[in-house]
Amino acid sequence: MYKPDSLAKDFSKGRVSVVIPTYNAASTIVDAVESVLAQTYRDIEIIICDDGSIDDTRQRLQLLSDSRVRILYNDRNCGAGISRNRAIDVSSGRWLAFLDADDQWMPQRLERLVEAAGNDDYAIVFDDIFECISTIHGLRPWRRLRGPKAFGTKPEVRVQDIPSAAWAGSSRLLMKPLVSRAMLESSGVRQGCRPYAEDSEFIFRLLAAGAFLRYVSEPLYLYRVLAVSTSSNQSRHTHMRELLDLSLGWFVDRPDMCMAIRRRLALEVRLEAYFLFLWACRSRHFTLAGRLFFRWPGAISLELMRRFAREAPVWISRSFCKVSK
Repeated sequence: MYKPDSLAKDFSKGRVSVVIPTYNAASTIVDAVESVLAQTYRDIEIIICDDGSIDDTRQRLQLLSDSRVRILYNDRNCGAGISRNRAIDVSSGRWLAFLDADDQWMPQRLERLVEAAGNDDYAIVFDDIFECISTIHGLRPWRRLRGPKAFGTKPEVRVQDIPSAAWAGSSRLLMKPLVSRAMLESSGVRQGCRPYAEDSEFIFRLLAAGAFLRYVSEPLYLYRVLAVSTSSNQSRHTHMRELLDLSLGWFVDRPDMCMAIRRRLALEVRLEAYFLFLWACRSRHFTLAGRLFFRWPGAISLELMRRFAREAPVWISRSFCKVSK
């Protein structure tokens, strides 16, 4: 268990290798890298893997002159998981942290996560996330993904170990963890190759290999909220459902995890139905839409209200930015 007063004084915290896969992120990659270079924790290296970008990403990357930045180039588009694995394989740090090319970090993020990790190589350390809206002035924090009472934690305690099942059964699986190289080497776990949910698969596999979760309740990761199509959303939930089905086999001796995964699986099935309903409406397949609504009336109605409440500020902000221009 985490004990704030027991951080070993003779412990060398070690270098953090920051892994950033990028694809067609010319407009955001420099800001992402600069947020890492601005960290209060200074012992870092940044490994960027460009996944066959066809925009100006490469030209932007060539402007980065800091000696702590290393850039890899894929000959073709391979996917975020493979790009992360390539960066992991050439990294040298004791710890590995992950940043998406369109997101940013608060300056104290790595310092907080490394401090929370302490000597525990099998801790998956993660923080709360600020969902952010992109504006002409940069990222603007909108709301916390989880909040101070997530997973039943105590708001006054900044760092706590949490049950794996509390995360697996939650409605928010998104995390951007700090993990140790020792854990990756002993478990053999790497990022998956699926087009979506490869980061969640990474966490599930680490948990199956004996890792545990440590939560830092501060929102230190700035996550850019992007608009996605209805069909893309439906596909994402299909991939997540497939992952959850697969992961049940990794926890056959963990009834708490199996119960939590099944609970999350039921949510994914409902979300699949919701996005299929939206697609049917927009494609004017009203007979199919009616059948779906009568099969899942409560789930679809609730999700419609939740989505409106969640996305309305984004629509308003984008409209305001367009008017300002």
